[in-house]
Amino acid sequence: MHKKMKTKMGSYSTKGNLTINTLLKHLPNKLIEYVILHEMTHSQERKHNERFWKIISKKIKEHQKREKDLLVYWFLVQTLTLSN
Repeated sequence: MHKKMKTKMGSYSTKGNLTINTLLKHLPNKLIEYVILHEMTHSQERKHNERFWKIISKKIKEHQKREKDLLVYWFLVQTLTLSN
């Protein structure tokens, strides 16, 4: 499912529903892929704990850089869409 969310880039529910913010379409593909991986990892580990980040790091070695890049892009997207 996809929808415009005000504060989240995505979510993964306990029922297994993946929801992606439609604003992600403005991000580079590698960041979209990262958000999807991040949310899907919640199917294995609900919390952002050591186990969660270990799973992420096995798939994407530079996940910390992607997190930082994501914050920058997210801020820009939010700023641009609010001005429209």
